[in-house]
Amino acid sequence: MNEEKVKRLEELYSLLPKMECKGLCQADCAGIMMSGIEAARINETVGQVVAKPWPLAPGTFYMKVATTPKCPLLGLLGECTVYKVRPLICRAYGAVKRMTCAHGCRPERYISDIEFLEIYREIENLSK
Repeated sequence: MNEEKVKRLEELYSLLPKMECKGLCQADCAGIMMSGIEAARINETVGQVVAKPWPLAPGTFYMKVATTPKCPLLGLLGECTVYKVRPLICRAYGAVKRMTCAHGCRPERYISDIEFLEIYREIENLSK
């Protein structure tokens, strides 16, 4: 994986406000869409292809949910097994006003939809 792109990806993630997570959002974790670079990092981390291309949006990937509505990357105790490389949508949960945490976790500040989309677009561009 391109180290410069991964470094830029981490810089973009760092634009999100800090938040104290209570670790209660497992019920909200499901199949999600993500960029190609994020999918590659997850696939590399787990050693198998769990994030596959989304046929309707070129360059976009999704995490397949098999027979359960839960994210396939949750561990037995509900923990995220790829927390360090989780995609933007997981990191932004609770930090964007439209995606407030149902469990009371609050960010230092909320980011706007526009800020979120700008970060996402930059991450998508890293996938090219």
